[in-house]
Amino acid sequence: MCRSTASAKFGGKNRSRSIALLTVPALLVVALAACSGGGGGGGGTGTGTGTGTTSLSDCVHGHTWNLDINDLAAQLLTKLQSSGAASAHFTNATGEGTQTLTWPASDHVTSDTNFTFTVTAAMDGGLTMTVKQTHSGPTSGTLKLTGSTAHATGWDASGYTVTNSIDINGTTANVPITLPSDELGTDMVVTCSGKTMTTHTTVAGSYATQKWTRP
Repeated sequence: MCRSTASAKFGGKNRSRSIALLTVPALLVVALAACSGGGGGGGGTGTGTGTGTTSLSDCVHGHTWNLDINDLAAQLLTKLQSSGAASAHFTNATGEGTQTLTWPASDHVTSDTNFTFTVTAAMDGGLTMTVKQTHSGPTSGTLKLTGSTAHATGWDASGYTVTNSIDINGTTANVPITLPSDELGTDMVVTCSGKTMTTHTTVAGSYATQKWTRP
């Protein structure tokens, strides 16, 4: 799990502890999945167009895939709403921006990321909290398919950052995030059919399935 390192006072009361415990860790589940350069479902082959069947490798390779940010935000909201946090009722989550994954036949993939999640929650005492989590920067490494699993090696996420901006009733604090290197570039289960691909990290406890499309 990522760690936050900032503290701030909101409305005369120090609420940074409750924010860190209730909000930031849940958001970071998605952050770690996104850092892997992919994320997915189950299965081993995708059905191709025309005659015959296209292998998973043929379906995946040679394309630049675009992540469905809005779908990922919807999964995030569902996860937050099921977290059981007593002091924060999560009401909305949206995503804006892009993440691409270019996966050539050589298996040396590159990903370019620039998107923001915005999450709103009603808190005790009539307060409203808005969290903006921004992901940005390039990543690269090797994703080699074995069956339906893509094994990640040589991952470089040195230019990738995740930052949180938290606003409670007009008072804002920035919360920098430290990404643990052992959770970047994780193995993934992959499905692919036509112009649609899904990825899902094999890290235990991950809930987000990333959905990708290509032109």
